[in-house]
Amino acid sequence: MKKLLAILVLGLLFSGNAYSKTVELNKCAQSGFKFDSKQYEKSSYIVDVDKSIAQRIRIITKEEYVRLKKQHDDPATIIKPLLNIIEILDFQIDYSDKRFVKANRKIHPSLTVILEIDLAEKIVTSSFKEAPDQSTIFKCN
Repeated sequence: MKKLLAILVLGLLFSGNAYSKTVELNKCAQSGFKFDSKQYEKSSYIVDVDKSIAQRIRIITKEEYVRLKKQHDDPATIIKPLLNIIEILDFQIDYSDKRFVKANRKIHPSLTVILEIDLAEKIVTSSFKEAPDQSTIFKCN
């Protein structure tokens, strides 16, 4: 009986971190495209289940920064591109299991971005909660 109790206690002790992990999906590119190392030094998603955070990290190359800067400074450009070399966006994880993660980020009081991450297939689907039929799919290596 003591052996059974010891096995049960040890099993519960070690199973507590079964879903405790950090996963990084690298070289993510929009579906149908390949990762462009001339445009990005890094384009990845990091999922930290312990902290309930999924992050999108993008680092653009110096050449891409110069190109975007010219586009930004052009008076004919109405929509100005972002000029951050490093972009880190945090998403709050709503659900996670061994294969799937669902997270959200409120970018405006009336606009929320939803991430659905398939860890096995290394696919990230990004959509707006308010327009779920309009999504962007990223394939990672």
